[in-house]
Amino acid sequence: MFAASPGSISVHVRAGRGLPCKTGRPFCVVSMGDKTANTMEASGGSGSNVEWSGHTGMAELPWEGDEELEISIRQHSGKLSCWEDVEIGTCLINVGVLAAGEGTYMGELQVFTNRACAEGILFVSLKCTSVAIPHSGVLLQRVHAKTYKNFVAGAIASIECQEAPEAFMTYQLALQRVQQIFGTKTSGNWDEKHAKLFKDPLRKAVQAEHSALYSDSIALSKLGSPSSEKRSLCRDSCFLALLGYGIRQGKRRVFTYVVLDRGMFFSETSAAIAKDFLSKHAVHANAAPEVRMAGTFRICESRTGAPVLVMDNDSGTYRPCEDHLPLLKQVLELNFPGLDIRMLSVTAPQPEETKDFIGPNETPAEKGCVYAGQWKWIPAPDDELRGFCSTVGQLGDCFWEWRSRLGWRMYSNEDSLLLQKLNLHAKGGSGCAETQDLSFARGQVHKIDFVHGIQLNTATGKAVRLRVVTG
Repeated sequence: MFAASPGSISVHVRAGRGLPCKTGRPFCVVSMGDKTANTMEASGGSGSNVEWSGHTGMAELPWEGDEELEISIRQHSGKLSCWEDVEIGTCLINVGVLAAGEGTYMGELQVFTNRACAEGILFVSLKCTSVAIPHSGVLLQRVHAKTYKNFVAGAIASIECQEAPEAFMTYQLALQRVQQIFGTKTSGNWDEKHAKLFKDPLRKAVQAEHSALYSDSIALSKLGSPSSEKRSLCRDSCFLALLGYGIRQGKRRVFTYVVLDRGMFFSETSAAIAKDFLSKHAVHANAAPEVRMAGTFRICESRTGAPVLVMDNDSGTYRPCEDHLPLLKQVLELNFPGLDIRMLSVTAPQPEETKDFIGPNETPAEKGCVYAGQWKWIPAPDDELRGFCSTVGQLGDCFWEWRSRLGWRMYSNEDSLLLQKLNLHAKGGSGCAETQDLSFARGQVHKIDFVHGIQLNTATGKAVRLRVVTG
């Protein structure tokens, strides 16, 4: 959140087209932070195509430095009491982008389902009053992200890697404008050996593995732990924090990825057979015969101490053309403003200036190797968890989130750093701390109870849950 004088944002939902619901008339819940307002049910149409006439689609909320506005499209459940409802889709708005210029918007918003997939359009009018907030980038909507945990796969991979057991994580990012930027360019240059992956019965096996790794099933989770979580991302620090700046259990890691029109799918890979099998490109692509791009990436540290996302086209399955790498760079820079990205082609020598980067051990057969690749980096020092700069280093591989009515939201990087410091100091005492220094505090004191995970505004009495998430 951003410290500012109070203002307001008004929302007028006008119509929905192609919404992911078959029957009935949905309504919308508009939220910013812990503030919510409901529209009435759609007044016309039914199911996927509906309209709100007059004041039925209107809602207004006070703005108090919030960076995100959420429009949740919901529907009363026919199986439960009339007071209960289910979410059928969401739109996440960058308040800073909305407030830029005249502070108004009239047009379409993409609707994203619980699976972080675009499905349907919402026609809206948005207006800011007395809203002033720094912004970067041009995308009005934030990137929907979803993480999945598979403890069964993680246990198997941990045994072979001789590491502490953890869930095997897969990630899905609903990147925007992939199709517009790539146009007709795709990659599917597989040979006869890999062609078998896209024909039954192997195709069905690959699709089954994809379903297991990108699953909401609680059967694959640890008791008491969710198998998947939704997040929203809007800038470089959000993307980097999602991955713990590429560091897990004290080592820099390598990830395999694919990019499709509906987003980017990826996971950590390894020199070990089990994890390498789980992170195959065809698995991430759900056996799609063509992708926009595929390869590996890692988060390195430049000579200046800044994080750099280094991506390549290292995929023996799809063999992407190196000419498509700049297109992917354009997509990522658009979705995550400020992200420093370097693209490497597996058919070209490694640029000399990148050999000064601190990065993961990718030397085959060498002790500590996390991936058998071709890139050479300076080995990470023993204190690498102190990170790329003072702010990132003190955060390590964790970040902080607070709970809104509709899901978990990330604190800013500065607020996460402050909470981390307060938590360390509070451990030796009551487990609580008070501060006026949160970016959204506006001089008000917040009491943080780290034991029970509660953030309390002592002036208003409002309390929200908070938690720390490790990478």
